[in-house]
Amino acid sequence: MLNQSNPTACRDRASWKAAQLAELHSLVDAICSVIAMIEMKQNEIDALRKVVSESARGASRTRPHLMELSDAIETVFAATSPYHLRTAGRVALKLKQMLAQAVASLNELPESVTDGQTPPRILAETTEEALVHVRETTGVLLRVMGHADEEVQTLQAAFLAISVAQPRTGL
Repeated sequence: MLNQSNPTACRDRASWKAAQLAELHSLVDAICSVIAMIEMKQNEIDALRKVVSESARGASRTRPHLMELSDAIETVFAATSPYHLRTAGRVALKLKQMLAQAVASLNELPESVTDGQTPPRILAETTEEALVHVRETTGVLLRVMGHADEEVQTLQAAFLAISVAQPRTGL
């Protein structure tokens, strides 16, 4: 966390602008990782949902009540997981674009404004406020990923329950 009351207090005597750029680049890297995690989790959930539904359909030949499970999985997971993860992905992409724009704007800022002197108060406050919101939004995205992990665990448990309950043939 940067010390906004005295932005030049960095140990390496880096300028306020350089410190802000470093933090912004770090946040861009973190958001890129979150975007990749969202895409991987979406693919994992889609594949698991398909396997569980197919297993339930196959098992429903001997146990018709499993067809209801298959329908429920298709209804619940198809309507919720993709929507939440797609929304999280869009938010993450917008956040990445906003951070890229902030980097570009900060790069265009004349050195005379941030030449190691304390930047104008409004600039420092606005930058810190934006960084706080980015961190909060990133935290929310990570919580969505936690919920996606719970969906994966639920689908894995359903697959295991269906697999264990199926009668063995050919043994």
